Amino acid sequence: MLVLFVLGIPDTVDTVDEATWSGPLAGNAPLGEAVRPALERRGWQVAALRLGKTKPRRLKKPDVIVNCICDPDIQSRSLGQLAEIVEQSGVPVLNAPSAVGRTGRVGAWEALGGQADVCFP
Repeated sequence: MLVLFVLGIPDTVDTVDEATWSGPLAGNAPLGEAVRPALERRGWQVAALRLGKTKPRRLKKPDVIVNCICDPDIQSRSLGQLAEIVEQSGVPVLNAPSAVGRTGRVGAWEALGGQADVCFP
């Protein structure tokens, strides 16, 4: 079983040195490193892919994709790239890019703005 964790490079970042870029990126949920030990104990393989300004590298087709991109307001480019990958590959994805896309400021306001005592900036 190959589990692919996808991270997004913020839209405002023009270049990334893939050799030295490490740690959490703005707008990503830190899931991959948190669950990596448990997955590897089960004998599963874990890979990570960063999407955004850089061209994605080719990887073995995963069995499942875990989308760690969680801020559509600053990572729309990454979410769009992931949506294309999911559509073309047919690989199951947790945290679908289309669902994350609805959680930005505008989408959240459209869904919750009419509720009493809910305020948005």
